[in-house]
This record gives sequence, C-alpha cells and structure tokens, in this order.
Amino acid sequence: MAAKYASLSPYVYCANNPVKLVDPNGEDIEIVTTVDADGKKNITINFTAKIMNKSSHSLKKEELEKMRDDISYGIEKYYSGQFDDATVNVNVDIICSNEEISEDLDKESNRHCIFIVDKCSEGDRIAEAEDFGSYINIRWDIGKGSNNNYLRRTAAHEFGHLLGLPDINTEGNLMESGGSGIILSSDQIQKAVANYRNNKINIGIWFRDFKRQVHSRSLK
Repeated sequence: MAAKYASLSPYVYCANNPVKLVDPNGEDIEIVTTVDADGKKNITINFTAKIMNKSSHSLKKEELEKMRDDISYGIEKYYSGQFDDATVNVNVDIICSNEEISEDLDKESNRHCIFIVDKCSEGDRIAEAEDFGSYINIRWDIGKGSNNNYLRRTAAHEFGHLLGLPDINTEGNLMESGGSGIILSSDQIQKAVANYRNNKINIGIWFRDFKRQVHSRSLK
C-alpha cells in the first residue's frame, strides 16, 4: 500500500493516528466506531481515493484539483456531525493521478477511483457509483463553472452508494435521487456502519434503475 498512500510513511501505523483509527490488515481504513467512558459513540469514516480525468475533455491540473477539493468538501461536510447519540467525523484523502487503472477488478478491489467521464451509463445521468462500489463516475461538466455545491452534493450522494445506502424518496435527504437535499438520518449512518461490519460496502447498489454489467466475481 506504500504507493497508494504516497503522502504517508510506510512505517507509521494508522496514518499516524492510532488513537482514533485501527488497521487490522494493512489495507484500507474505512469505518471505526468507539465509545467513550461516558457512553458517547464516535464514528470515524475514512475515505481514500484517486481522481482521474477519463473524458475526452482536457482539464488543467488546477481544474482537476478544484474538482477534487469540492468532492472532498462535500463528503466531509454532509457526513460529519451529530446523529442522535453518535458523533461522526469524516476524513477524505483524494489524490490526482494519471496512472492507468487496471481493468481487473480483483487487483483494484482495495482502491477507490473517481473518474471524470464524458457520460454515464444511460441517458443524462450526471454521476453513478459502479463496479461493485469501487468506482464513481462523474460527468465532466458537473464540476465546471461556479456551482460548486452541485458537485459537492452529487459526489456525497454517490459516496452514500459506496456505503451501501440506496436511493430514497424522502425530500431533503442526501440520498434522494435528483434532489437537492443534504440531510442524512441517524438510521442511514447506522446502516452504513452495519454494512461495513457485514462486508456490504463497496459492492454497489444492485436495485438502481439502470442495468449493471455482471462480473464473474463472488460476493461475500
């Protein structure tokens, strides 16, 4: 994992933050839940990824970095906070990269990638979480211009699908497809934690309203 986390020394444990984080197998740090002596629950969500321009449109380094920053901001802002008895903190580390990504999903199973693309799988969809939840596709024009909140909300919504959260029809909720809401419920946070514990994150949302390619890979 040294190449994946180039900003960290391979000799430090848990990104040099062992008070909050655990790393049982040396792979990705995902969701950590702790309980204080007074019974207060703390949930830490750590998301690491790389962002790559896979569209036919040329993006300057500064433009891709701005998209990265808006995506990071949206995920951290909308998932952090107080949810009933749990305090949630989110750490996002997204690097810009031109490295080619393997088409072998098994080799990339521990790596999240955000692709800037010309178009998504169907119609005018602006973004989607695909390929067992390891990838997010975002249409190239979503991050252009001054409407940063649109990109921030879109990325945070798709991040929810990585956590195994489905689209819902609740107005004002972050997981409302095509909506503008940014609210998450305590139940959704607890669902994400339960999905993590049961190995149900990063496997995609199979009942979305578009057809997914079925890969010959077993799911636990």
